[in-house]
Amino acid sequence: MKIIDLFSGAGGLTFGFYYRIRNNRFVRNRKNSFVFANEFDLHAAKAFSLNFPDLKMLNQDIKTLG
Repeated sequence: MKIIDLFSGAGGLTFGFYYRIRNNRFVRNRKNSFVFANEFDLHAAKAFSLNFPDLKMLNQDIKTLG
């Protein structure tokens, strides 16, 4: 499934799509792919990027996406 995460915050919802549980451990869920994430707040966007460095984060107002 292709995913766009809007109003991402630090990535709580992303975590649920990014990982799955296998043998009582979190492992990368390869069935989902992220197009990008968006967050207006600079500090939250930085936290998201630290949590998910391989995902594209757009730190801008959602009204300017296009």
